[in-house]
Amino acid sequence: MQMIAAVEMKHKAVWGYGKTDKKALEDAKRWLKEKPHFKVNPKALIFVPMCEDTPFDDLDGLSMFDYLVFDQADQPVQMSLF
Repeated sequence: MQMIAAVEMKHKAVWGYGKTDKKALEDAKRWLKEKPHFKVNPKALIFVPMCEDTPFDDLDGLSMFDYLVFDQADQPVQMSLF
């Protein structure tokens, strides 16, 4: 089953994950409570599917960002100025 990540886009970090958005948010809130110095608002988290082969035991929240599956519509657009 594909897991869902609770993601903070500002720092490109996964704060929690679970089988549903609700479980991912609960996991994120637990981590955020343990690390209050990061001052991340749980309401600012977005929910993104993760790759099915994500090695959860070997990764931290920053490394997990590479295993997120963004829809093309979710991708930020980078504009170049000439």
